[in-house]
Amino acid sequence: MKGKRETRGAMQVGDRILINKGGGKQVYKVARVEIPHSTERAFATRSGGDFTIGFKVWKSDYVWSEKSQMWVPKN
Repeated sequence: MKGKRETRGAMQVGDRILINKGGGKQVYKVARVEIPHSTERAFATRSGGDFTIGFKVWKSDYVWSEKSQMWVPKN
């Protein structure tokens, strides 16, 4: 019997996130949720490292998808 899955209320380091950039969709990892001078931004990279090239994303633009077990864009 499957246990109840945990619903995510906030992004956590290591979560997967679907990024729509450059006409394509790619899966990144959330590397940092604490961005200096911003409580609404998170940093996502392909490797998941703290200080590699990646994207700063608005946390409010993403919602947790139970089906795919990752953060996906709201629209």
